[in-house]
Amino acid sequence: WETCTSPLDLTGLTDGDHTLHVRASDGAGNTDATPATRTFTVDTTAPDTTIDDGPTGTIASASATFTFSSEPGATFECRLDTAAWETCTSPLDLTGLTDGDHVFDVRATDGVGNTDATPATRSFTVDTTPPDTTIDSGPTGTTTSASATVAFSSEPGATLECRLDAGAWETCTSPLDLTGLVDGEHTLAVRATDGVGNTDPSPATRTFTVDTTAPDTTVDSGPTGTTTSASATVTFSSEPGATFECRLDTAAWATCTSPHPLTDVTDGDHTFAVRATDAAGNTDPSPATRTFTVDTTPPPLLPPLVGGPVDGPTAAADRLPPMLHLRAFRHRVATATRRGAVVGVGCSEACRLTLVATVDAGTARRLRVPRRLSTTAVTFAAPRRRLVRLVIPPSARLRLRDQRLVRLVIRATASDAAGNTASATVPLTLVGRSR
Repeated sequence: WETCTSPLDLTGLTDGDHTLHVRASDGAGNTDATPATRTFTVDTTAPDTTIDDGPTGTIASASATFTFSSEPGATFECRLDTAAWETCTSPLDLTGLTDGDHVFDVRATDGVGNTDATPATRSFTVDTTPPDTTIDSGPTGTTTSASATVAFSSEPGATLECRLDAGAWETCTSPLDLTGLVDGEHTLAVRATDGVGNTDPSPATRTFTVDTTAPDTTVDSGPTGTTTSASATVTFSSEPGATFECRLDTAAWATCTSPHPLTDVTDGDHTFAVRATDAAGNTDPSPATRTFTVDTTPPPLLPPLVGGPVDGPTAAADRLPPMLHLRAFRHRVATATRRGAVVGVGCSEACRLTLVATVDAGTARRLRVPRRLSTTAVTFAAPRRRLVRLVIPPSARLRLRDQRLVRLVIRATASDAAGNTASATVPLTLVGRSR
């Protein structure tokens, strides 16, 4: 016991429970046998605050939830970044977070008002911005290849997914090789996903067309069979936008357009070839061809085939038949049936000439056509030669046009003014298409 006066200042109290005892003594020395007591507890220790759960590192959400704790009975204050402290409870939901770095602080205050001097903190980064995906290289427009390579990129650390046309998304890396592409239009789409899971909502795309089909080339018109002209015009066609190359016989391929003129063609057999290349660069591997024969050399006017010398000056004294020229050319069945077969004829004097085209009896029965297919009359007012076209009647054309080979015999009979006659025959072959 120590003498004391009121008020009594107690200092240096340690944390814990305490009891103060006070007793009085009167002037006569009597002391209170039941001292007055006051029990109290000293608590000067601030509480410790702990963040139990919440985001760390980088998150792809603009909202987050934190849970935190301290000693029983404590209350809490929270703040985000440099904001003011505000009363809060656990769990705490944060919304509307902006992209960037953030620091969440929470501090506890115990029941007697001690506040944690070292708040609990949690640093994290919000990244809700999706990455941008770029296709750096790859096919464009139309390509003639069934394979292609595409290169693409995005921000560092991003992963990529690709899909072709309506296919499923699949993980991919750059460069990506596409193989076995079918002809037609294609679209490759690529999207990136960053390290926190943000996926590009607008994938990069590249549209292109695969065309590996060569165009087909057609000769529409031009010389066929035998022609007596050293020049000709050939027309041809293919798909829209195609370009052409032509050559005659074994000459080099040269760019050409339709109609294409042929000039100064030498006598003999010739083959004109034309091939198309489409806009994508595919070239027809089987050029269209047209085979024909040029014969610009006239036959002798008076070949020693049939007949005698040139007649005398008067018809009355004329006892000799005219000299007759007859020459046949090889023809295609299609040309002969459509336009007629051409033969060369000539007379050594004025005469009337009759030409008869016949087939043998077996062919006539097999094809059900008359043996005499065509009869043509020609009148010469003076010695001359010319080409005559023997027209085949429509009824026989239909039966001949699909034949691979038809052999005719042309018989020519010439009569002069005096009634003298001469005749000659030549074979004529019609060749059809090979099957």
